[in-house]
Amino acid sequence: MQSPEPFQISATDFWLLSHRTDSALPGYLVLGSKLPTNNLLELPQAALAELGPLLAEAQKALTSRLRPNRLYISRYGHSPGHSFHFHLIPVYDWVERLFWSDHRYRSLNSSLMRQANRAPMARNSRCLFGGNFVSGPIHPLSKVLLLRK
Repeated sequence: MQSPEPFQISATDFWLLSHRTDSALPGYLVLGSKLPTNNLLELPQAALAELGPLLAEAQKALTSRLRPNRLYISRYGHSPGHSFHFHLIPVYDWVERLFWSDHRYRSLNSSLMRQANRAPMARNSRCLFGGNFVSGPIHPLSKVLLLRK
């Protein structure tokens, strides 16, 4: 994944950290793999070893300088011809106010809450990676992470 040079922040042998080129949101960064893969399992150990510290340093820089309410880090890269990448998306007060002032998101929130309240409890279930869930409503999409004991 290559960004134009003015948007690039730093690079290692395996990763490129840059500002998102098509967003005006302050601090919206992208950490992209330099290797042509969409699969973490195909990365060399050295690339995997760099990933955690790079994400942590980017988070530290964003949160200390820009002070967003939250920082979302998500992995993408499912388009053919593009390596996977991580989006670092700061969420500020003003972003949340704009989001919740849009009636489309208020109705989405109401719909999801109704679904979650009707969903079955997570009794006798465990997370895909171990750990027990606390009993409570589970959103239907979350069932993909549940395994029966």
